[in-house]
Amino acid sequence: MRLSILGTGLVADFGSIEEMVRHVEDGLRPGTLPRAPEADTSPLSGHYSPRELRRIDHFTRMCLLAAHRALDVAALESDEDMAIVLASGYGPAHTTFDYLDSIIEFGEAGASPLAFSHSVHNIPAATVAMLLHLTCPSMSLCQADGPVWAGLTASWTWLAEGRARRVLFIAADERTPLLEDVLNRVRPGFLPCEGAVAFVLGAGDKAGYAVLELGVAPEQDARVVDLRCSYGASPVSAAFDLAVAVELAQKTTQPVLVHEGGREPQNMLVEPQDAP
Repeated sequence: MRLSILGTGLVADFGSIEEMVRHVEDGLRPGTLPRAPEADTSPLSGHYSPRELRRIDHFTRMCLLAAHRALDVAALESDEDMAIVLASGYGPAHTTFDYLDSIIEFGEAGASPLAFSHSVHNIPAATVAMLLHLTCPSMSLCQADGPVWAGLTASWTWLAEGRARRVLFIAADERTPLLEDVLNRVRPGFLPCEGAVAFVLGAGDKAGYAVLELGVAPEQDARVVDLRCSYGASPVSAAFDLAVAVELAQKTTQPVLVHEGGREPQNMLVEPQDAP
C-alpha cells in the first residue's frame, strides 16, 4: 500500500516538526524536547472569529489547527473531493471525563448536555469538516492499539476505491490529569503528551512528494525514527514520528522507517520522491 504525503501539519505540547528534526539530528537525547502545559491552539484566531471558536473544545482545536497547517504546506484548498479520517487513542478525553463528572455530581437529569455532545468521538471530525466546508465522507477511529496504522489503512482504502481524490488524515490525543495519574503508576516519571498531526494524502506516487509505504519489512539502509522517549507517551506517537520522518526523508533524500508497536507491530517506510 503506497500513499503520497502532500502536506504535513503538527500542533503539540512538545514543539514543532523542525524542533523534533533537530532533536533527531542531535542524536535523540532522551527527554529534552520542550514541554508546555498544553498544546498552543491560539493561531486559530487567525482563521476564525471568537464566536466560531467559542464552543469548540481543545481536542477539536488541535485537530483543526493541524489540518490548516497541513493544507498550507500542501498549498491546497479544502475541496469536496477531500475526505477526513481521524484516528485517536482516547478521543476527546477532557470532555468525556467532564460529562462523567457531571453525572456523578448532578445525576443523569443534571448531566451537562454540552460536555455530552463534545464527548461523542465523531464530533471533532464533523466539526473540522464543517469549518473547512467539506462535504466529504468522514470516519473516526478510536482505539488504544494501532490507531495510526488503522487510520492510514482506511485512508488508503478510500483512495483506492475512488471514494475521495485526497484524504485529510488526522491523528490526535490530549493529556488529562487522569491519564497522567494512570501512566505515572505504570511508568513513573513518564508523562503522556498531547497533540495532533495532519497529513494530506493522495493515492500512489506523486512527483515531488514523499511516498509512504505501509507494511514493509525493516531495511538496513533506512534510518529509524522513534522519539517516544523524548516527548512522552501517546497512542498516536507513530503519527508524530511519521511527521518527522517525512521532513527527514525530504531533507536527506534517504528512506526513513517508522514503527508502530502493539499487538500487531507495523512498519511504515517514508521515501523521498526520487528514492530508488
